[in-house]
Amino acid sequence: MWKHHTAMLALIVILCHGIPVNAQDTAAHPFPAKWSLQDCLDYALKNNIAINTARLNQRQADQDLLLARAGVLPNLTGNASDYLTFQKRINSSGNYGNRGFSESGTYGLNSAVTIYQGGYIRNTIREKQLYQQAAGLDILENENDITLNVTQDFLNILLARENIVYFQDLLNTSQSQVDQAKQKYNVGSIALKDLVELQAQTANTNTRSSPHRIPTGRISSP
Repeated sequence: MWKHHTAMLALIVILCHGIPVNAQDTAAHPFPAKWSLQDCLDYALKNNIAINTARLNQRQADQDLLLARAGVLPNLTGNASDYLTFQKRINSSGNYGNRGFSESGTYGLNSAVTIYQGGYIRNTIREKQLYQQAAGLDILENENDITLNVTQDFLNILLARENIVYFQDLLNTSQSQVDQAKQKYNVGSIALKDLVELQAQTANTNTRSSPHRIPTGRISSP
């Protein structure tokens, strides 16, 4: 019943940071039942929307830089036209003879290169290089942010698990004290007031531990 619940807690961590979960990918590659910190980070860095958007921006910046650098290279254009005419042909005697096809056409190539344009091409290349560098830094920034956030949330889950263990031990100890107090009350060793106080303390401990009751043992320590 509780087999995958803590694994789902790890998914909640990554979902809270804009990381989609593809149902088809889940079917083809089931999520691990036990998530380590590295598993969470690897999945987050691969699927986070902001990071993937930054990666697409970097690819666009790469293409823009290539296009800007191409501005210093000569271009080459060509054109071709072909005409086919069906008409009477003039024979050797100067008269029109049989009909036939005649073909004609024009073909050409043109090339141009910009020698100087007031530094526009050079400045454009520099601008695109800066955009490319900025896109790379955006990726690093997003990766650092998601790493810090996922790590913090993962540690919070580990802390919650330790709290569960603590409250469970405390509850067991309190329950044992209540059982002993019942025996003492039955033989008249303590007053009913003392037994009720212990029962109230146990109930209070149980209430404090209830909100944190999640299955343990499915997330590994970093």
